Amino acid sequence: MRKSMLLVFVLACSMVVFSGVSHAENFASVYVGGAIPHEADATDNTGSGGSGTWEFDSSAVAGVKLGHWFNEQNAPYFGVEADLNLHFPDLSKQSGTLSGGTQNMEAEVIIWGGTVNGLLRYPEGDVRPYVGAGGGIFHANFDDGLGSVSGPFTGDEDTRFGWQLLGGVDWTVTDDISVFAEYKYTIVDFEFDDPSKLGVDVNYRASHVYGGVSYRF
Repeated sequence: MRKSMLLVFVLACSMVVFSGVSHAENFASVYVGGAIPHEADATDNTGSGGSGTWEFDSSAVAGVKLGHWFNEQNAPYFGVEADLNLHFPDLSKQSGTLSGGTQNMEAEVIIWGGTVNGLLRYPEGDVRPYVGAGGGIFHANFDDGLGSVSGPFTGDEDTRFGWQLLGGVDWTVTDDISVFAEYKYTIVDFEFDDPSKLGVDVNYRASHVYGGVSYRF
């Protein structure tokens, strides 16, 4: 089910990327890779005062970008992009006073991100490093799950504003095509505040490592 969802997402991204009308210094990209979530601080928000950490599994990540470099405005070092992506960091462990200790967790998770990033690059040559930063909307969906100590729990979803930092290298292949490798660090604080469901605040952090193809038009 989720592999099919990822395939559909990548195909949809590809259709968006290659449907643009030709115009110099725009770019569109598709990418795939891996997402590596960091241990997340989790705090009970129902009044019990429990706290601890959540651990998530690494997963595949896929996305699409649309952007512009400001060559025509005599500022080739600068660019801006919109970035849409998703990954699947399943919840695997909970520690601390949230459950009275450590327990294994089983819950499927999907996180979508839609951000706008400012970019700074070295604009000369066929190999061009770049860095960037931005922010936007992130949506997390937790399916119903099971804890080894606490038993079944009801899933929840939340949408929050978050931030990201990124850096990468772009290699020119032809006048219109390049390939790139990129690292991105995501920062977003989710609040699952329904006491009948998860009832926790989660400081989610994840590293993304991926490669992709860009088309300049």
